[in-house]
Parts: sequence; C-alpha cells; structure tokens
Amino acid sequence: MVAPPANDIPAFDFEGGKAVNSESDPVQLYKGYIEYTLRSKWNRPDNMADDNYAAEVAVSVDPQGNLSQPRWLKGSGDEQWDQTVKDVFKVVSSIDRRPPTNFPPSVVIRFDVQEEETEPVMTQ
Repeated sequence: MVAPPANDIPAFDFEGGKAVNSESDPVQLYKGYIEYTLRSKWNRPDNMADDNYAAEVAVSVDPQGNLSQPRWLKGSGDEQWDQTVKDVFKVVSSIDRRPPTNFPPSVVIRFDVQEEETEPVMTQ
C-alpha cells in the first residue's frame, strides 16, 4: 500500500480579519479598553496626511472608571488634528467598566494612525 500524495493546505489568511488582544494582564487589558473606547469616539479629521502624527495624553482614572485631568504630553504639531484628540476627552468622561484593583491612578494614552484597529477582549 502506498500513502496518498500530500495535499496543499491553503494559508489561514483572512481578509478583513481583526487582530485580537492576547494579553492576559488585567491592567494592560483595561488600558487597552480605555484606548479602544477613546479611539472609537475620536473624530479624526478626514483627508489629512496624518500617517506620522501622534499625540500622548496622561489621564487620571478613578476606581469607578471615571476619566479626569487629561494632561497634554506630546502633540502632532498640527493644531487641527491635536484639537480632535483634546475634544475626545470632552465626549468620553468615563469607562463603562471598573478598573482592576491594581490599576494605576494615571495612564498615558497614545493617539496615532494605526494600519489596523484592534478590539480588546475583556472578561469579567
């Protein structure tokens, strides 16, 4: 008896698929959830060559998930683009889940243009 010929197996590349956050640290998961929540409400300007723009904002997070005292750490250099980042903190003032018990009182959130958005995986 002879073994059948090997089959070519197609690659597991899925167009339109999204990367999944495989992080297991609750602090990193919650920080990712804050970033996802802010980015989903961010009204980034259309038709701008902003591939290299980035802004960083430190924000306080209380035990109930309320965001306060955003502090501007780094801007993109484009006033209009930076203002859209500042405006998102007027729209999002709290996160709908409480942070883990060891979550720091302040975190730095980075806003930039990513080639691919990721959605956080949160378990409770």
